[in-house]
Amino acid sequence: MNQKATIGIPVEPHIIKLLHKQVQGFKHLPLRVHDKETYHVPLVQLGWVHEDAINDIIAMIDDVVQDVDSFVLSWEQIQGVHRGDDAFSQNIRVQGAPSEELRDLYNVLAAESFDGHADVQTFAPIINLAQVRAKRWEEERCGKFEPLSFSCDMDVMEIALFVQTEEDGKKLFLPIHTAVLS
Repeated sequence: MNQKATIGIPVEPHIIKLLHKQVQGFKHLPLRVHDKETYHVPLVQLGWVHEDAINDIIAMIDDVVQDVDSFVLSWEQIQGVHRGDDAFSQNIRVQGAPSEELRDLYNVLAAESFDGHADVQTFAPIINLAQVRAKRWEEERCGKFEPLSFSCDMDVMEIALFVQTEEDGKKLFLPIHTAVLS
């Protein structure tokens, strides 16, 4: 059996609480809001992975974190992500400041996960909060999503392997393994 998997960073509970409070203010918008239990900072999207490979991925994550120190991410704003010339956002997410530590962690994980990986020069953290219901957004003429300030720091102490599961008809990304940074 295959599972959709992502390597990412779990979000601290106090950040989840702050984000959830912000998202409550979007209830009037035509959005599919992500469950707060699924908030994470995605690093490496592994795609569909056979269940036999999960233990190898866990071993790789455990090996990589031995050489990575904990660090801090700085969040900046909640924003809409636009594609092309669309007037409306496709996704609503919180965006952080680019981080050298995050970039280096991504490059190591990606190199271990994919052949022919090319290092990225910058990497800014995100947490996806909601997806826009595009047709309703246009029908209701919601316009552009105006960025909101979201200034706070988050300690990164661990990374996790998240897999997609389904509960009550909802698709959720939940951690199945965490590894503590050194």
